[in-house]
Amino acid sequence: MKRCVAVRRVGPIAIVALFSLLVVHATPARAGTAFDGPQAAGATFGAGAVAGMICWTLELGTQDRWRIEEEVEQRDDDFERTGWYGQLAGAYVLEFIDEGEEADRLQEVFPGPVDFELDSRHSGGIRVAVGRRCHERLAVEVEVEWIAPYEGSLDSADKSKLRDIQIAPVASTVNAKGYLLTGRIQPYLLAGVGVLSVSTESKNTADNKGGTKRTGQLAVRGGGGVDFYLNRNWVLNFGVDYLYSATNLEYLDFLTVSTGVQYRF
Repeated sequence: MKRCVAVRRVGPIAIVALFSLLVVHATPARAGTAFDGPQAAGATFGAGAVAGMICWTLELGTQDRWRIEEEVEQRDDDFERTGWYGQLAGAYVLEFIDEGEEADRLQEVFPGPVDFELDSRHSGGIRVAVGRRCHERLAVEVEVEWIAPYEGSLDSADKSKLRDIQIAPVASTVNAKGYLLTGRIQPYLLAGVGVLSVSTESKNTADNKGGTKRTGQLAVRGGGGVDFYLNRNWVLNFGVDYLYSATNLEYLDFLTVSTGVQYRF
């Protein structure tokens, strides 16, 4: 009993401490400038620190209730209980990219008019999340989403510089999940903020030589889904959300449809 209560206290404190430490070391964002990687990280972990503190406060406020329930026989249907969880999901990802904007950006590297075109806007991905449900209606999680690379081609004024382009995004966000119901079927709404890291690799089609450029920017995520409890610990998840790159890559957004499995401790 005492051990469970201690874990509940230490867990949220550890989350807040980690987020706060990263905020201190991250470069602060400046108004009127596009967020680069460090600035986006600062904003992300600042939001994470606030979310963690709210989560911790709510959990402390309901701690007496859970202590009383732990003193009786464990329920098989306490799906709304507080505690940690991990989730793994596969995703279908539809990209919303403005090819004209991307061509303008590439023109900074390749002098003269350029024409950029994607081979496909459809891709897949893998999502991993670790979070804590700190209230029957609220959970806070850290999620990382790897998206399979998108491929395209660049045609410049100098035909000798015709290139193949590959764009590989990775999104890391801190999400808050609000549950509308607390039974076996639990629909929820989700909002998050994080960093979108994009690796752009280009190769000359003539000699296969090229290079890689990496950028990072602030991103926001919004959507919803439903958790279906198979039993006390195992949960099936279905979700739909939109990832919006909110700063220097405003034209690079993603719609993600995911399904996966969650384990609640």
